[in-house]
Amino acid sequence: MTTALALLPESDPVRLSLVRALDDRADAARETVAMASRHRSRLDALADRRRLTRSVMVVDDKAHALVALVQLLAPIGCAIYAVTDDRTPRTTGMLADCGPNVRVLVVHDYGEVPGLCRRHRCAVLVVDEHLHERDGTEHSGAELAASLPRGPRVFVVTSDHGARASLADATRVTQAHAVIRTDRGEWADDLRAQVHAAVDEAAG
Repeated sequence: MTTALALLPESDPVRLSLVRALDDRADAARETVAMASRHRSRLDALADRRRLTRSVMVVDDKAHALVALVQLLAPIGCAIYAVTDDRTPRTTGMLADCGPNVRVLVVHDYGEVPGLCRRHRCAVLVVDEHLHERDGTEHSGAELAASLPRGPRVFVVTSDHGARASLADATRVTQAHAVIRTDRGEWADDLRAQVHAAVDEAAG
């Protein structure tokens, strides 16, 4: 088109019309590029705010089981948030002694877990299926997992072999992993390896 324009006199109406059309297209193209750049900047900022951290939240209502899980996962090397409703110095001290990367979060109600997981942007949640409050209230780990947004990887743990089938169904719906504690040590090694891989996958 520029070659054809060169053949027309500068004052030719057709030439003037075509030049205006080209200028308008160039302006529109520049505005489109600028708009795309603004959208990309907003999306990058949103991704940064929502990016998951290399951290694992571990929840169990039994102090000895929680300490065992934290000790199992601490060698992964990322931040570990140990969540308990037991505020006794003995329990919080045992958890804190699991390593420098362990942070203890004491809750009044295990219903706080999804909010804590979102607040700390944890890449992985490892939660016991049966959480009993001191007032008798019960929470299901699978139900807590269901209230999380997509993104965090969830492992629901139980020692109740009778719940194997129902837990498998529940975790399939919530896209979580069901983990059955056994007397053999393979489950622990498998859990640590899977959590490590999940942290890498979710948080990079």
